[in-house]
Amino acid sequence: MNGTDWIMTFTGKHFYPYSPIVEDIDIQDIAHALSQICRFGGHCSRFYSVAEHSILVSIRCPQELKLVGLLHDAAEAYLGDVPTPLKQEWFQKTEHNLMMAIYKRFDLRRFRTDQSSIDLIKKIDSDLLLIEANALDMHPEEWAVLPDTDWKDIKDCAILVQGIEPEYAERLFMAHFRLLTNPHP
Repeated sequence: MNGTDWIMTFTGKHFYPYSPIVEDIDIQDIAHALSQICRFGGHCSRFYSVAEHSILVSIRCPQELKLVGLLHDAAEAYLGDVPTPLKQEWFQKTEHNLMMAIYKRFDLRRFRTDQSSIDLIKKIDSDLLLIEANALDMHPEEWAVLPDTDWKDIKDCAILVQGIEPEYAERLFMAHFRLLTNPHP
């Protein structure tokens, strides 16, 4: 590791995204960064953070997957929200490696190979993508629609997408994380 392969995190850590140190992964860094990153590369009608998106994914997950849902995009806190068509193989490997470190940090390793859980999170994420596209005036009719897509559900759920301020999204993300990791304070 040299002086050019780290990023400075919100909490002041030198973080090495290509060779992450599990102990350096900090939920406060994740919450803060995700609250500052706009989904869809900023191509939406109003600011909508990855943190808000992650909370909505978590809410739609069954209880045992809520923390996995909340953290499903946590690597973006260190790598940014890169639109899927731009993710080359090297980036996908970096993102995967970082997610494995995040799973280890938050003791979620059992889910990394549970294909049914992975598939469910992907379905929830895909469904939410269409809800977000509708709510954010992103021409949802242009998006690939899954055969079982219920447009009434998408329009009804669009009210969930608020586009809240980053500071509030960060606080909500942290509160949701604390609720999931310490449900009985």
